Amino acid sequence: MKKYLIPLFLAIFLTATLVGLIIIQQPKPIDGSERLSNIIQMFQDLNYTFVLPRDYFAGSHPEKTVLLIHDADFWAGNIEAIMRIEEAYGVRSAFYPRPDTEWFSQSVAEYQEAERQGWEIGYQYCCLSRSDGDMTLAQQQFKGQLLYMRQLFNVKTTTYHGDNYNLKINNYELYNQELWRSLDLNEVYSLKDYSYITDTNNKLVTQTEYGNLVIVQLHADYIN
Repeated sequence: MKKYLIPLFLAIFLTATLVGLIIIQQPKPIDGSERLSNIIQMFQDLNYTFVLPRDYFAGSHPEKTVLLIHDADFWAGNIEAIMRIEEAYGVRSAFYPRPDTEWFSQSVAEYQEAERQGWEIGYQYCCLSRSDGDMTLAQQQFKGQLLYMRQLFNVKTTTYHGDNYNLKINNYELYNQELWRSLDLNEVYSLKDYSYITDTNNKLVTQTEYGNLVIVQLHADYIN
């Protein structure tokens, strides 16, 4: 029995050492603030210009453009931290809160201050999933929530909440160009031929090459 002890202990030691090395070599997770800074710096180094979505839809824009947007799904995130980072780089972005959430009313004053300082506040909708796919009811909810949002902000653009991940209903199917135009709105994801970066579920997905228009979606929830 003793002749097996040394190899057994050796195997345990080597396994523990190997696991330890694997743990030590794991890269340090990048927090949302650092991720935001890195992406802004990268595109500025590539000579892209950051433009607000509402300004992009309004007319002329630089050839190489980034639309930096922040959906706020489950809480507002650290709005002041986001503004502070972007101010340091001389850029502005657009926030897209969900007015149907419990936390929204608690963050209105912060969003209004951001808007006063040049950030855009848009409307993130999830009406189709919340109406269980009923298009008529979803449109009624959409118009009502938009009216409420416009009492608080100068809303010109929208994004949709990705409930297709869990409810299997794609809120983008609510988008109707004629309806949006009648409401003096533009949908960010109706744009064509754009490159895309997103941190959905806090996992950064990028591309190896970028076209002239890039949409960068960094959720406010992950920036603290």
